[in-house]
Amino acid sequence: MNVREKLESGLLNSVEKPSRYLGSELNSVHKEADSVDLRVALIFPDLYDLGLGNLGIHILYSVLNKLDWCWAERAYAPAIDMEAVLRDNDIPIFANESKDSLGDFDALGFTLQTELTFTNILNIIDLAGIPLRTANRDESAPLTFAGGPSVFNPEPLAPFMDFFVIGDGEDVVIEVANVLRDTKGQTRALRLAAMAALPGVYVPSLYPMDDVDGRILPSLDAPKIMRRVVRDLNKAHFPVDYIVPFTQQVHDRVGLEVLRGCTQGCRFCQAGMTTRPVRERTSESVIKIMEDSLDRTGYEEVSLVSLSTCDHSHVKGLINDTAALAAERRVSVSLPSLRLDSFSVELADKIAGIRRGGLTFAPETATPRMRGVINKWIPDETLIEMTSRAMRRGWKHVKMYFMIGLPTERDEDVVAIAELTLKSLAAARAERRD
Repeated sequence: MNVREKLESGLLNSVEKPSRYLGSELNSVHKEADSVDLRVALIFPDLYDLGLGNLGIHILYSVLNKLDWCWAERAYAPAIDMEAVLRDNDIPIFANESKDSLGDFDALGFTLQTELTFTNILNIIDLAGIPLRTANRDESAPLTFAGGPSVFNPEPLAPFMDFFVIGDGEDVVIEVANVLRDTKGQTRALRLAAMAALPGVYVPSLYPMDDVDGRILPSLDAPKIMRRVVRDLNKAHFPVDYIVPFTQQVHDRVGLEVLRGCTQGCRFCQAGMTTRPVRERTSESVIKIMEDSLDRTGYEEVSLVSLSTCDHSHVKGLINDTAALAAERRVSVSLPSLRLDSFSVELADKIAGIRRGGLTFAPETATPRMRGVINKWIPDETLIEMTSRAMRRGWKHVKMYFMIGLPTERDEDVVAIAELTLKSLAAARAERRD
């Protein structure tokens, strides 16, 4: 009995959300395994509810599946109840679409969103029946690789990954797939040597660590690692055939990337540094993607995704165009966290329509000293005024993001977060009473 037969025999009925593992959602891609040369599993090392909305996985999934000879499938970290089912019944973790064991794939690609998921990655490798460390794997094991926001500090995972992809993935993933296909059947050493020749690919085995002082000692012929950068977002592939689930997700909408990179220079923000330079999609490109996405998914919300959407050089026109299309299609448009200024609130007004939920601001810290540390200057008065302004304009609530644990932080810096929040709440309630 194979994995699919075991699952369909009734095991899925014993878990809380079987829809996490069906793999038959609208716009999911299904091919015949015998008709392709390469099979890649794209793995989000957290729950399906969080992972399905990940834009990076959607992009790579769409890019790879446009290749006739490649089948890219998805896998996610199983929930606790599903992991128990897998281990109790001696079932390996599987790809959602085919239900084939991850150990049967040519390559397993993980997205590194945060360091908190690193242990999930090890658990997934173990559930696949693959030795954790690359040094202990034989020639039959799939190659494991990783990319994403946290790939810029890859060394904690270096013993477990055959290679890493550094930077933007839209172009390099096709090159990676071609190398995987062309070297199929060769030894792991030869395959990784070919992979290391690709700009943006880091193969840890070619850069051994000195056991004494932790220095990296690359081989003489090991190339310098360069970050891959997509220069023109308007020409970059963007998936309009978003996968639509059978159950509600944490981010149950189309995430439409309008720009990549950020100019703000906040010192705590890794993404703002590693995604430079700033690259934008034109309003025309955004509208075309939005139209096609709505046609092919039926979603009722589009989020204009970026690190700082309000910094788009033509943001007024972009908002006006997307708001007009949203009104025509009877869908909503949302913005991620806003800058703390009246201009951002005015932009939010333009896309709010008649349904005004909440606004999100990210002051991060609540004392002048800590604002200097992170290079993000947002005075208390500005936050309180923007909260009042939002209430006057009919918004229902304001959400604020703060951070604790920053370097040089003191107890009074943490206490100030609560104090500033209470002041903002009082200002909001005063507007409501008026």
